Amino acid sequence: MAHDVFISHSSKDKLAADAVCAALEAQRIRCWVAARDVLPGHKWGTAIIEAINEAHVMVLVFTSSANLSDQVMHEVERAVAKAIPIIPLRLEEVTPSRNLELFISASHWLDAVTPPLESHLDALCGTVRCLLDEGAETGHAAGGVAETPATVVEQYRQALQFINNLRHADAARILQRLDEAHLFPMLALSGEPIPIGDGHYHLARAMEVNAQGIARGPGTDLPKLERLYDLALENNTSMVAEACLHAALVADLLGKHDRSREYLERGIKVKPLWYELHGVLGIALLNMNRPAEAVPVLQQTLTLNPDDYWASYNLGTAHSLLGQKREAVSAYRTFLDKAATDRGFMQHLSGSIRTARDEANRLQYELDRGL
Repeated sequence: MAHDVFISHSSKDKLAADAVCAALEAQRIRCWVAARDVLPGHKWGTAIIEAINEAHVMVLVFTSSANLSDQVMHEVERAVAKAIPIIPLRLEEVTPSRNLELFISASHWLDAVTPPLESHLDALCGTVRCLLDEGAETGHAAGGVAETPATVVEQYRQALQFINNLRHADAARILQRLDEAHLFPMLALSGEPIPIGDGHYHLARAMEVNAQGIARGPGTDLPKLERLYDLALENNTSMVAEACLHAALVADLLGKHDRSREYLERGIKVKPLWYELHGVLGIALLNMNRPAEAVPVLQQTLTLNPDDYWASYNLGTAHSLLGQKREAVSAYRTFLDKAATDRGFMQHLSGSIRTARDEANRLQYELDRGL
């Protein structure tokens, strides 16, 4: 029998699976359930594999029993390998096992913990219908070439090569396709597992750079970048500190300075000696109008990297806001001395250099006259 949905469940949850099946089929969404649809004389394992291969969506009836079921685990793994969207329907307050979480962490969960189950099934039917309609429009619902962990990793590595060669748009196209097809979980299935979050991280990095080569410039979809960096952190990226830094820069541009600070403090816990994290935290604190807190952070930045131009400039700003004129003059002049040794810096940031020079002269004038 042709079907749209494969219902994965523990044998202990047959009643719930039957209720899910009845609700979907009442909406003319064809389902496959093992207890009903494995034909007499058919090998169970073969029937399961064939049914998953022919399905367009998998509904996972998620309970404590399903969480412990090897059979459910194998079914979910097969669906991921075939790039079949999975909708976990949570019936109990249970945290997925590590193995299961690997495959369904990026899925859109539906909670049905509060009884009765029937009150949640309309939402499930609507979600399934949307996925089926979406698949029909894009041609993904049937017949495509199934990706494997090896092919996904190959495309992922090609995208990284594009990023290294500054071909960010090409990298973004590859990674966006993998993300939209829910294929990032397959990175974790390769011979040398790659954290799922690394896919989200590199997609965000590729999308940050616009056609003019400017990071987070005009036309950049900042809210989408923020979501991608959050997904990277949620899905155990190997580049936690880097994701925190870039997420903080995006949050700052969105005016979410408190959120920016949270990202940076998390990153510093991972890489306490990375001066850039401290420097951007100093900027976030200034944006939050907390110059007194910014001063020691920026001083720490300069301890870690005495050549950081911006830390000196921002330290001058923090001291100036606090009325600490002598310290501000010293910091601004340090910035100007460092900038003078870098012609490229002077050319591109002449406005900041002019501001620092004017502020230093103004404050020195006031100091000389006891103002």
